[in-house]
Amino acid sequence: MRRDSMIINFRYHIFTITAIFAALGIGILIGSSFVADQGIVEEQKRIITKIGSDINNIKNKNLSLQDKLVELEKEIEYRQKMEKEILSLLLKDSLKEKKYYMVDQGSISLEFKNELKEILNKAGAWINIIDGPINNDDLEGINKVIYWNCDQIKNEAVEGVQQEKYLFYNQEDLLGLILTLLKEEKT
Repeated sequence: MRRDSMIINFRYHIFTITAIFAALGIGILIGSSFVADQGIVEEQKRIITKIGSDINNIKNKNLSLQDKLVELEKEIEYRQKMEKEILSLLLKDSLKEKKYYMVDQGSISLEFKNELKEILNKAGAWINIIDGPINNDDLEGINKVIYWNCDQIKNEAVEGVQQEKYLFYNQEDLLGLILTLLKEEKT
């Protein structure tokens, strides 16, 4: 279903609900004119006032939650920025002159690639992200070849090559990958 048609359908839905409440209000007014009992009219007014009050309370609560959501989004953005800065300071030159290849089978987003390159560059390392197999000739001077979620090609990749040059990483987080690289280089 297209978004435009959803908006149109939603508009008709709102119009229908408005018409129902208008008809209800008119019915209450006409009905109250026929009834001589003032108690029923007062009860209906009280119910209508309570419904209006409930609607206003819900609107206010919704606005409050939206404000809180904006605050939380700002806090998350700030914490992510701080995490990145602290990580950069901690990693500074910790992987100095290390060279990496990363094999991408199409599952790595451009944002992730850029962030990985930025972090490794700040750590003093070099990385090249490629989308195909690596020849033995390409491994000269390379510390590690990182396969990101590529278990299906694990057996093919390590045939006849120094296995310590390969890192098969099967997690989904950048920080975990960086920590794994640091641990690998310390051993």
